[in-house]
Amino acid sequence: ATQSLTFPSGQKITAAMISVDRSIYTELSKCHGDELPKAFTDAISDTDSKEMFFYQGNADYQLTQSIKSLFDADLTGLEDFVFAESALFEGLGHFIRNYKENQNPDRFRVALNKYDLDCLTHAKTILIGNLSQAPTIPELAKLVGINQQKLKKGFKSVFGKTINQFLIQKRMEAAKILLVQEGNSVRDVSTQVGYANQSHFSSKFREHFGILPKDFIKSVDIGQIRAEMN
Repeated sequence: ATQSLTFPSGQKITAAMISVDRSIYTELSKCHGDELPKAFTDAISDTDSKEMFFYQGNADYQLTQSIKSLFDADLTGLEDFVFAESALFEGLGHFIRNYKENQNPDRFRVALNKYDLDCLTHAKTILIGNLSQAPTIPELAKLVGINQQKLKKGFKSVFGKTINQFLIQKRMEAAKILLVQEGNSVRDVSTQVGYANQSHFSSKFREHFGILPKDFIKSVDIGQIRAEMN
């Protein structure tokens, strides 16, 4: 089959073509076919390529970043090829998710330009730098210069998590590091990552890591970790 692609003139275009051995995904399709649109399932099952499958849609930010990482990679060593393979699988995963979401006509898709992406990246930086006193969504929207709806929808689209989910993840990651630092109690760490209520912090920590902060401290070799950190 022949495919013709038309690109606008006067613009720099980066194109990527990835070939997938569909026979590898046949078993996965059998296990998860009910989660995929029928056209996509049929395309995966068509290992002899008898039918044409063509999908044209808007690529999300995470998909484009996965593909971009392949162009930026210096494929000179074994580790580079392993990295490239992982980026290919990541890109394929983003493509499948992107395809599934685009089949839902009722799904709200937020259009993002470079200014919006810069604002979202700035919002992410602000959250990471203010774990103890993170701004509210209205405050964050004003700080970065973007409306609240685009901030919330765009943040989820670009970073794969809601603002609250992202904030909790970064707070828990920071807490894990702080707990092994000398002189920090669970109460101290709770305050440093933005939880005035220690019980609430402990509950969130257990939800994230499956263990209470006090039990985490007992379960690791604090002396060894502190020595490695120094």
